[in-house]
Amino acid sequence: MSKSLKFNSFKSNFNNNSRQEQIKKNYAKIGLAILFAAMLMFQLSNAVMHNNANPVVQYAVQDNFQPKDNYSSIDAKPANSNLAIDYSNIKVDVGGNPFGIKLFSKGCVIVEVSDVVLYESSAGGSTSKVKAKYTPGKDAGLKVGDIIKELNGAKITSNEQLSTEIAALGGAEVELTIERNEKAIKTKLQPILDDQGYWRAGIWVRDSAAGIGTLTFSYSSVNGKTYYAGLGHPICDPTTYQVLPLNSGQAVPAEIMSVQKSVSGTPGGLNGYFIDGSYGDIVKNNDCGIYIESNGEEQPIKKQDSYEMNIGTPIHGKCKILTTINKSGKQEYDAKIEFADATGTSGNRSLIIEITDKELLQKTGGIVQGMSGSPIVQNGKFVGAVTHVFVNEPNKGYGIYAQEMMNEILEIE
Repeated sequence: MSKSLKFNSFKSNFNNNSRQEQIKKNYAKIGLAILFAAMLMFQLSNAVMHNNANPVVQYAVQDNFQPKDNYSSIDAKPANSNLAIDYSNIKVDVGGNPFGIKLFSKGCVIVEVSDVVLYESSAGGSTSKVKAKYTPGKDAGLKVGDIIKELNGAKITSNEQLSTEIAALGGAEVELTIERNEKAIKTKLQPILDDQGYWRAGIWVRDSAAGIGTLTFSYSSVNGKTYYAGLGHPICDPTTYQVLPLNSGQAVPAEIMSVQKSVSGTPGGLNGYFIDGSYGDIVKNNDCGIYIESNGEEQPIKKQDSYEMNIGTPIHGKCKILTTINKSGKQEYDAKIEFADATGTSGNRSLIIEITDKELLQKTGGIVQGMSGSPIVQNGKFVGAVTHVFVNEPNKGYGIYAQEMMNEILEIE
């Protein structure tokens, strides 16, 4: 069993080693100011970057969004009126269970472009003043957010592969194929030999992420397959804020051990670990969440937790959220819907939820990292899922409509 506190994202350095400690400090500072979402990614919830290698997996959104004065009431149309789907015939088994996520990106995402610095050595062998600075990544036109897909025509699938192949070429110029704004671009890069004898490209890259979030629901389709939905928002690179392009991934069992309470200005988080086993392959990572095709090995969501889909816009008023904050398993907690977007155009920010449950507020302060994906039910219907926490008001956050998440599964079929 491997421990996974908050969200782990793995980043490799093809830069000068002398800058690593300063870069770690810089990333830590950036992490304290970024958005949070309610996933534990891992904490797929809202999370802060703890260090260079472990940025947050939560979507904790620091947001000053204010709804209009008129709250939406029940509408006769679905939240997204453009969809021709009869939700009244759809039943799902709602979750609230924690799960672990292991995601590998399609290519290597560039998270920093910086210098390769060479130093003059003193008589004692220690470094002294800078001898030269090179910018191979910048010279190649590389930018933060670019995705390295190929090197000299060969597909790149990991940081390790990229590093190994550059080193094996012994300083020869390489041709990179990158993806930028969904367009393929080819460019030439000339590696630089550093003081330690390593060939450097002057870039930092990331190829994977791992953490814990909350399963929202399961759905058994007419084709005999079972799918799980979770988070209600994407797994993004914590540096570029771009959705990590999915190459492959696994959803695995996880257990929550403790919770760090949210306070104004600092979102808390669920602390947990992965357990041996597998729920299935991750088949989608997009703005509406994470989607998993079950392998049939384990069933994290019980069949007796079945709910009908809500039809129309949820009403302003009392509701329940289902979530897990300790080893006791998932529980129902009181909340209320403060705002519901009747236009169906706000995606994973269509609802504003306020936690009112005294027990949950006492233990967590409201919404914490790792709660992303926690189901919202109202009047016996499945309404949606928690997606974000307001950093300065952690008792409140955003949510996504159930229909939006269900549409993603129906598209898979």
